[in-house]
Amino acid sequence: MPDKEKDEPDSSDPIKVLVVDDDPALRKMMTLQLQRFGLTVDSAANGVEALQRILNSRYELIFMDVQMPHMNGLDATAAIRLHERTEGLSPVPIVATTASGASRQTCLEAGMTVFLQKPITPTTLEAVVKMLLNITRL
Repeated sequence: MPDKEKDEPDSSDPIKVLVVDDDPALRKMMTLQLQRFGLTVDSAANGVEALQRILNSRYELIFMDVQMPHMNGLDATAAIRLHERTEGLSPVPIVATTASGASRQTCLEAGMTVFLQKPITPTTLEAVVKMLLNITRL
């Protein structure tokens, strides 16, 4: 049975998002844009760092680059999904972000929720956040 305290953030808590990308400029750009929407943003440079953050904090949305050193986004997503099942947590939406690292089908089969092709515009980013977090206004 899921642990309600770990699984569901309080409605007064800020919405926490994790941006995972090995390109520091892209991480910074996405972080700044998401912060403009009023979200609390953490970041990681690869799948290994992402897993460390996920073990210590619960996120409501993850943006995951596909091609990264140390652990790619597909392997990181599989590890996140295993962690969620093991801990009885609801699956967090994971948005695949890639320039050409994998196909939409490969990403969705790996457990990702949505596929975005880079470059990602602020308008697209906002639309995906609203859709996945059921937010009507940012």
